[in-house]
Amino acid sequence: MTNRVLDRPFHPFDRSVDMHISRLRKKLESLHALPYTIKTVRSSGYVLVSEAASH
Repeated sequence: MTNRVLDRPFHPFDRSVDMHISRLRKKLESLHALPYTIKTVRSSGYVLVSEAASH
């Protein structure tokens, strides 16, 4: 799956997806009007959730 997203082979210690998620989180935080956050799902990936649903 990752090689389809990154358009290159996956390496076990590749952190590029994590860096993209980190940047997206910062952008979402700076847009206070959007009630969304990105949650980490251990051993699976990430999910975009409404902050109202996360409380």
